[in-house]
Amino acid sequence: MVEELLVHELEHLRLAIEGFPRYDWVFDMSAPPDRQEEQRRLPNFLALRVLDPMEHRIFYPLLKRMGYHPDSWRVEEMRAVVAKGSYGQDLTAPVETAARYLQVAMELGEHTTVKRMVMWYQQEGWSEALALGREAYSRVRRVSRWTPAAALSAFADVANVLIRPLGWNVESEGMLPKTFGHVIENYGQLRLRLSSNASETAHPFPHDP
Repeated sequence: MVEELLVHELEHLRLAIEGFPRYDWVFDMSAPPDRQEEQRRLPNFLALRVLDPMEHRIFYPLLKRMGYHPDSWRVEEMRAVVAKGSYGQDLTAPVETAARYLQVAMELGEHTTVKRMVMWYQQEGWSEALALGREAYSRVRRVSRWTPAAALSAFADVANVLIRPLGWNVESEGMLPKTFGHVIENYGQLRLRLSSNASETAHPFPHDP
């Protein structure tokens, strides 16, 4: 278990060394004051629900070829959640339930666990969240070859689908290389903007993990 965890983390580092981007964010300072806190929570939310599982999707096939089982814990986790019939009492925001579906779908692909999640969402009446999660996942499924540029584009596309109900938009401004000692890493330059037709009232937003 410790060995697999170490290999897992090394793969995240390998992607960074190979130019797969981390992200710098520029905030929309013209957004109303009651939306500023929400805006500052978005990067962490998107890192957890989009960036991390997207990188898993990139390197999990390699880990499986090495004899590891990187997604087994996710399968067990989601089977337990579906059996319980709830993510938790406080987790009700459609964006969050959509993000949970997206995260699992990115990591597991066409696994039976994902199909069971679809049935569960339908039974619960979470049609909005399911449609949003599926639309976001479609932006990942169409990537045939993962490169740093493809990862940046996919991240922005997925993020824009996922946070659309909140009224926010992510604009990609390319990548900026940064040097850390002898290592050069790419940083995607992302700008958040509040849509002009977005409500000035804060929208339901996911709880902090």
